[in-house]
Order: sequence, then structure tokens, then C-alpha cells
Amino acid sequence: MPPLRRQRRNHRARAPKRRKRRNLVKFIPEADSDFAYTAHNFVWRLKAHMDAYCMSLEEVELIEKEVTTFRDALTQMLIKRARSGELVAAKNTARKDAEHVIRSCANIIRSNPQVSDTNKKLLRIKVRKKKLGKSNVPQRPPALQFLGSGDGVGGSVAVGSGSGIHVLKYFDDNNAMVISPSSKHGVVYNRRPDGAARIELYFEMVPAGEPVPKHPAERGWPKYLRSYTRSPMEVEYPIPSQPMLIVYWAKWADSTGNTSRWSRTCVARVEGWTSNAAALTDGSAAQPVETKFVVISSPIVGELPAPSDDIDVAEEIAAMGQRMLNAAMQRMLPAQ
Repeated sequence: MPPLRRQRRNHRARAPKRRKRRNLVKFIPEADSDFAYTAHNFVWRLKAHMDAYCMSLEEVELIEKEVTTFRDALTQMLIKRARSGELVAAKNTARKDAEHVIRSCANIIRSNPQVSDTNKKLLRIKVRKKKLGKSNVPQRPPALQFLGSGDGVGGSVAVGSGSGIHVLKYFDDNNAMVISPSSKHGVVYNRRPDGAARIELYFEMVPAGEPVPKHPAERGWPKYLRSYTRSPMEVEYPIPSQPMLIVYWAKWADSTGNTSRWSRTCVARVEGWTSNAAALTDGSAAQPVETKFVVISSPIVGELPAPSDDIDVAEEIAAMGQRMLNAAMQRMLPAQ
């Protein structure tokens, strides 16, 4: 083996192995290895501070027994050459039993006023609020995003008599984009902040040649569409009778009618007879194409000859067309 290649191999062998970062956001993680790690720490802290958590030795030993059974079953299941369906089923059963005893113990500790909030947080138990108050609707506006459109529904195909479908998505726009951890998809956007029960959606139609409004007050009060509680949302808008750009605004709202500030303008697309969205979005109207018609008049006035045996009708028509073309070319030439 060449010296350089051997050196690289030895360097890789001495390099520390990268460990996968644990997802410990939830109290009971979904991954088996993460749950085994958190359950072991849960039992260890209970045994070390039984008096602080008002737990007896028998209760702690019962939890430790279930957790040890689950960790042993997981260890056997992780051996690939010995893995079988029976080991997987035993691991799943042991995990359910361990989750049940840990959740029961955590609920008792959470509701016990003798346990301090610091000790509860050390066990990764969410501390309940002393007084549950009403959350006010936030003043920060939501964020809207146009995803696409669908076919018209609810009416005939005539312009102005039916409605179309726009797909919009809304999320909390706190500090540009607030994200919260999720074990399924990594990160997701916060849909509704605390205090917001729904989102109120408004829309406006911008005619051709007019700029896109930056605020709904520029064109008067916008048209209220409806409220939504889930995102994405399928929005039914009325189809205009002429090409118009559809724009949307939204506000957070609570159950009593309090609302937040307006969101930024969400530009959807042009609906109507045309789809020239670029022209309307830039604020410039599409110029109509002028069609010029040239009327060619011929000084030759007469009727087609009647068909007879002596005159060839096809030749006579061709000769008349040639005379009309020559006369039209003479009229189009500039005057000498």
C-alpha cells in the first residue's frame, strides 16, 4: 500500500465517530434510542432524589424494572443477525409498559405542590401555570403565501357567474419565520400563535393598468371572504367579468372579534379573460393590438358571366381576379 494511502486510512481510523444528535424535544421521544436515554435519566434522578420528589423506594423500583426490561429488549432487537418478529413485538410491549409507568409518575409529580418547579424541570416535566389567563390576540400580522389555483366550482362556466379556487398558506410571521421542532418533518412553521383562534381573509380585484396596492386602505375597505382555522386553505373567489389581478390580506382574530394588524399583500394571479399576470403585476396594462383593415376596391364592376358551353367559367374567373389585383396594386402605389 502506498505511504500516502496508508496515512489517510490511519487518519480516518483515529478520527472520532460522528454521533447522531438526539431529538429530545418531547417528554416521550418517538425514537426508541432517545426514549431509552431519557427513561434512564428519569429513573436515575428519581433514585438520587427520592425525598425531593416525594417518591418511595417501591415506586422507583417499579419504574426502574419496566425501564430495564425495555432497554434489554431494545438491545436484543438491535442485533441484526438475531432480529426476529418476536423480539420486535417484545420490544414494543416493553416500551408501552415503560411509557405508562413514566407518564403516570410524571403526572403525579406535576400535580404535587410540594415538588419545586426546578426539580420538575430537571425531569423534563412541563410546569403548569399558577393561573390560567386568557391570551390576547397578537398584534403582529400573519404571513400569506400563494401556492396555486384550481378549476372553477360553484357556478356555470360563464364569466362572472362562477367562482374559482386559490390555495393559500398562512403561518406566524414572528421574527420573519418562527419555527418549532417536529419529530416527523424536522421543522414546521407555527400555524397560529397563542390567542389567535382563526384567520380572517380579505381580497381585492385590481384592474388592468393600476399598481398593486401595498395596503388595503389604498383602494378602500377590502372585501371580506371568510375565516379559516387550518392551513393550507382552499379559497373560493368570485371570477371577475374582465381581467383583474386577485390580491389577498389577512388578520389574526380571536373568539371575541379582536384582530391584529394587516398582513402584507399576497399577490395571487390574474383571473378573467386573460392570464397576462406580468403586465398587471408591474402596473402596466397590456396594450391592445390595433388591427388595420385595408379595403381594396376594384373599378371593375360586373357580374360573373353565366355558365355556357362556349365560355370556360374557370378561365373567366381567373382573368377577372387578375384584373382586380392589378387595379389594387395601382391604387396602392404612391402618386407620381
